[in-house]
Amino acid sequence: MGQIENYIADLQNVQDLYNLNWVLPYGSAYATANTQFKATLQSQADWDKMKMELFMTAATIGFGAGLGAMFGKAATVGSVAVDQALSAVCNRNMERTFNAMARISASVPGTFIVSQIWDTLGSKIGTAAKDQVQALVTRAPASAAIRDPQVMQNDMTAYVLRTKTAAHAVAADIRDNRSMTEAEKDTVARQMRAAPFFADAPRSDVIGNRQVAADTMELAFLMVLVMDSDYIEEHTDWQRGARDGTTTRRLGGVSLSTSDPRYGVTAPMRSTSGFGASSNTITYVAYDRPGGRILDRINVLHNQRLGSTFFPNGWLDFQSYGRDEIARAERALARLNQQVLGPGNI
Repeated sequence: MGQIENYIADLQNVQDLYNLNWVLPYGSAYATANTQFKATLQSQADWDKMKMELFMTAATIGFGAGLGAMFGKAATVGSVAVDQALSAVCNRNMERTFNAMARISASVPGTFIVSQIWDTLGSKIGTAAKDQVQALVTRAPASAAIRDPQVMQNDMTAYVLRTKTAAHAVAADIRDNRSMTEAEKDTVARQMRAAPFFADAPRSDVIGNRQVAADTMELAFLMVLVMDSDYIEEHTDWQRGARDGTTTRRLGGVSLSTSDPRYGVTAPMRSTSGFGASSNTITYVAYDRPGGRILDRINVLHNQRLGSTFFPNGWLDFQSYGRDEIARAERALARLNQQVLGPGNI
């Protein structure tokens, strides 16, 4: 049996390693974290308004890093309002914990399963195999999986299966190619073994203690909730004849991290006057304070996972809730990634 046949025979074990050491343990921890998080929220409305782009940042923390490729990096990092340090942590955790799943490129998806030789294989691989490889970059919508742990696990299982099937299709085309010598086929087989999908298959459980992992994920979810609590508010003082009053309206969420120098910079005041009427309108960053149950849970988990209280002065800090707390949540999320991965990998 040649090396390409051996590679094909070993693919089943590679799939099993991903499922045993990443998909199933992550799915269990995520289900627990999801249940705990929803129990902490004040209402279903709190859950429904969560921004899925931000939530994906929490879902991909450390041991779930492979989801970055499964749903697209843009959903987990590129569109998220986080500072440069957190972006770097997210990118690096995707490269470290589940390298294989993070390295798929929309331009050269084949490198994920055949390393650097994808461009040179050319006519040696049939259209059907190429289509299977290209399909790896067609991402599943993230929102359904984030809201339903069973969908999350199913999507992860299917993603691993699609990747294994694509690798098998490429290898089978090489095996059956009559124009290639056995030495050439052996070279391709060695390259495919060195490619991320095969070489980086997790040989041991990447999640560890399920409850600890679930608590870490839940704290990450809560930090995202804090990060998502700022928005732009418009306030108008008006006068019409003998009448006067004020109106406020919500303009939308803030798309910048607190470390961005533009954070908090809003449009200058607008004034109108004439015909017995006048108004002054200003805009500013406002904040939705989490409820007391959320505050208490944040403090418990932050103490447990990071060794300090998120709101060290309790309700005094909570009443002055604002930019500082959002910045603290950004830093906490980065620390959680570091805690999962180890300081040498950040």
